[in-house]
Amino acid sequence: MKKILVAAVLVLGTLGIFAQAGTQYIAIMPGYQWSTGSYTYNDGAFQTKAKGEGNFVFSLDYGYFFTENVGLHAAYMYDKGDYKAQLTYLPLNWGTGSYKFSRTVNIFEIGPEFATKAGTNGQFYGQINLGYTFGSGETHFYLNGNRYNLGNVGGNDWAFGGAFGYRYYFNNSVGLGVQVAYHHINGFDINDMWDSRLGVWFKF
Repeated sequence: MKKILVAAVLVLGTLGIFAQAGTQYIAIMPGYQWSTGSYTYNDGAFQTKAKGEGNFVFSLDYGYFFTENVGLHAAYMYDKGDYKAQLTYLPLNWGTGSYKFSRTVNIFEIGPEFATKAGTNGQFYGQINLGYTFGSGETHFYLNGNRYNLGNVGGNDWAFGGAFGYRYYFNNSVGLGVQVAYHHINGFDINDMWDSRLGVWFKF
């Protein structure tokens, strides 16, 4: 009888971790954005050829589950982009040298989230998100008192994307997780952004 009671308590305790209809979570997730590719941008007589580098990302996520498997996800994401640029004066095909610059992209996003159990305490989840970036899009340099733009890699624009991940809850309140996320920002000169993040989940 004692064994049956212990087994019942263990089963109910495990079910309690994923009885998540009506529950919420907050996740803190630092991560790494992979190299974002390259672009070419012309401003008058000058041409910029720039390449994005891998860089640090961070997000603060919030979720609310309406059912056991379907919820709503919202997040703020911070992305510090680093770039190497080669500048050329086109009429003379004269290279002005290399130039390094950074752009900070901030994104607010929201969308549905879908989750399913994976083992005793784990979950696989997926998100579809629509967001908006904010910040200054003008990246420029000065030559002989004139200002030249280097392209838009951090302006205000719509963003959409998704994420897929796995999280493991140690108890009813705390878990760890890892995810891969994608964002597309049509107005940016480099508009496809991939990153991976590792974070802590707090469920309440």
